[in-house]
Amino acid sequence: MGLWLLSFTQREIAVIVEAETLAHARLLAAANQICRASLFDEGVAIKASFRDRIPADVIGRALSQDETADLLSMLTLGASEEAVSDQIETAAA
Repeated sequence: MGLWLLSFTQREIAVIVEAETLAHARLLAAANQICRASLFDEGVAIKASFRDRIPADVIGRALSQDETADLLSMLTLGASEEAVSDQIETAAA
C-alpha cells in the first residue's frame, strides 16, 4: 500500500493515509471520521522513497496547517526529487 496526502476544504486540514488508491484513501479518511468525503479538496500520492521520512504518528490523523507545512518542508529539504508524485486528483466542481 502507498501513502496519500489528502487535503480538505472546510476544516483546512490534511491527512496522510495508507491506502491502495486515492479513492480508497478518501473512504478511509471519512470512515475514520477525519473529515467528510464531500469536503475533499485534493490528494497526491507520496513517493515510496519518502515513506521512511514520515513519522508513524502523523499517518492516519488530522494534521493542522502548521504540521502539514512542517512535514512538507521536511520531505523536500535536501531532496533531489519531489516527495509527491504527479498523480493528483482534485474534487469535481
